[in-house]
Amino acid sequence: MKTTVKSASKEDIDKIIDIYSEWKKFRNVLPSEIANVDTYDDLIPYFDDSNNTRKYLIAKDEQKNPLGACYIDITFLKGNNIRLGNMMVKE
Repeated sequence: MKTTVKSASKEDIDKIIDIYSEWKKFRNVLPSEIANVDTYDDLIPYFDDSNNTRKYLIAKDEQKNPLGACYIDITFLKGNNIRLGNMMVKE
């Protein structure tokens, strides 16, 4: 299966929310702050330029079905580090 990873756009927010809904499966294991699913209101600041600390990536298959998502924490780039956050692959 061929997959592509691209920078996510505002149009991908609903797909990211769907992918991140997988975190609910870990509610008995992870702290609630991590296992809670992001909402549109949580994510929109990263796409409307009001918060530029994260760049979201989304992976899609050949049919453009969303497979996974994560973000790059831009604040870590200053120290020549890359931090990927909230990486999730849809089951």
